[in-house]
Formats: sequence, C-alpha cells, structure tokens
Amino acid sequence: MIVGARTSNYRYHYTFDYLQPGYADQLTEYRASGEVTPYAGVVYTVTPDHPLYASYTSIFKPQSVRDRNGVGLDPREGKSYEAGWKSAWLNRRVDAAVTMFETRQDNLAERDPGQVVPGSLNQPAYLAVAGARTRGIDLEVTGQLAPGWNLSTSFSHSTTEDSKGVRIATAAPVNLFKLWTTYRLGSAWQGLTIGGGANRQSSMHFTATPWQLGKAVTARQQGYTIANLMARYQFNPRVALTVNVNNLFDKTYLSSLDTTFYGGYFGDPRTAPS
Repeated sequence: MIVGARTSNYRYHYTFDYLQPGYADQLTEYRASGEVTPYAGVVYTVTPDHPLYASYTSIFKPQSVRDRNGVGLDPREGKSYEAGWKSAWLNRRVDAAVTMFETRQDNLAERDPGQVVPGSLNQPAYLAVAGARTRGIDLEVTGQLAPGWNLSTSFSHSTTEDSKGVRIATAAPVNLFKLWTTYRLGSAWQGLTIGGGANRQSSMHFTATPWQLGKAVTARQQGYTIANLMARYQFNPRVALTVNVNNLFDKTYLSSLDTTFYGGYFGDPRTAPS
C-alpha cells in the first residue's frame, strides 16, 4: 500500500482595471492555507508478471479565469479514482496495460457561450460547472513481438459530463488511437529498419456566440487519421541516417480547437525531416 498527502498554501491576487467608462474595477483575492490533498494506492501481485492496482487522490487546483460578471472562479476541487491491470507476456518482451478512471470535480471551468468579461477586450467568460464527471479507459500494448519486430499501440476513450448527464468539454476528442511499428531487416539489409503507423482521433467541436456575429456558430473538426513512415540505416555503431515522413497523405486538419479565440490550429502538413 502507498499513502501520501500534499499540503498547499496558496494566495491569488488579481486586479482588473477597466479602460471603458462605466465599469468598476475588479479585485479578486483568494487565500488557502493548509489545503490537504491526500493520496492512497494499493498494488496486488496476482503473479510476478500480472499486478493489479487501484488509487485515489483528491484535487485542488486554483484557476484564474473569470465569469460574465468579472468574478474569478473558485479553485477546482474534486476526487479521482483509478484502477488497472498491468501484465508482461512473451517472456516479458511485451507489456500490456488496462486502466479505468473516473474524476469528479466542482468548479470546472467551461466556456459561457456568447459571454465575455464585462469591460474587457472580448476576454471570454467561463462558467463554474458543479458535479462534472469524467470517465474513461486506456489500453496499451508495447514491446517486441518477434526478433526485430517492435510494436506500440494504444487506445483512449473518455467523456466529461455535467451533473445532468450532458456532455461538456466537447473541444476534446472522445476517442484516440495510436499505432506504431518498426521492423529491422536481416541478412544483407540488417542495417535497415523500416516503420510506420497512424494516429486516429474522433470528432471534436464547440459552439460559441462571437460578439462580432451576434449569433451562435459551431467550430467542428471531423474525425481524421494521420499516417507516418520512417526508415533508418545503421552504417556502424556510431553513424545512422534516419528519414521520417509525417502526415504521409498531406491531410489538412485542425489538431486542436481554441475556445478562447473561437478558432483552431492547423496540424502540420506533410514533412520529411531527416
């Protein structure tokens, strides 16, 4: 068993001076002394190659975003639970892991659609969501499947909902899948290693009401897959040449959405660094 705790002493002072007339300046101060966030974990060894584990931790995280009235949100608080299984296979050449988790939080910051901090230069306002719950599962397999053949793959699924069961934090994908494999050739080509893989993620979106438009709009990126390739030649123990081709099919996509500035960021186009 593993137990522990963290004690936080925290002071936050924020002054917001409005340039526009008719607004009173905002002053926000928080103090926290001796804020204890405990942790506990247990590991049970079924066999030397197959341990089970579970853990609990509390959450205390100050935040600086503000609501539609210009008032700073209280620190985010909650609890997180995790349980999993790790195992080794093929004489410990391959490792596998399964992790399930649940996080419950209060004061989780979520964009307040169409609202800005009053008197600011369009600084977005946030809501403090009570009773937010995130649930998910992670799967992972890594290792050497055969001499010269290595594999790394993972899958993650997670969703965040409010106390009414409505999904929030939609700017993050629900599903993520990653696959990467390499193979080192033998005989006359024993110095050559080739590899490839793909990253797949599900769709993401968010809805906002920019003041410039005065109506709700939705930014959305459908699910997409990015393929990558590599080749490496080992001339001798000290010299090797590696070529990577990222985004093999030169797909245009948004790698992330920005809920602050109502937009997104494009992913890298096809590149071939070496």
